[in-house]
Amino acid sequence: MNLYKNMPFLWVQNKIGLSWQITLTSLIELLSYKNSEKVGSVYKAFLAMKKIIIAVLEKAAKGNQ
Repeated sequence: MNLYKNMPFLWVQNKIGLSWQITLTSLIELLSYKNSEKVGSVYKAFLAMKKIIIAVLEKAAKGNQ
């Protein structure tokens, strides 16, 4: 399997060219808050990342960027 070099966030491709994206359940939970300010903070932190660090996203959700 190859990890796409130019695309962040866990895109994977097998040897025959089939691609899929791995999704972290904790990221989905953090983006599912009903509080739009929390979601906005998490999303802003997420977009700035090349490597997903859940602890940073959790801090953003708590307002501790």
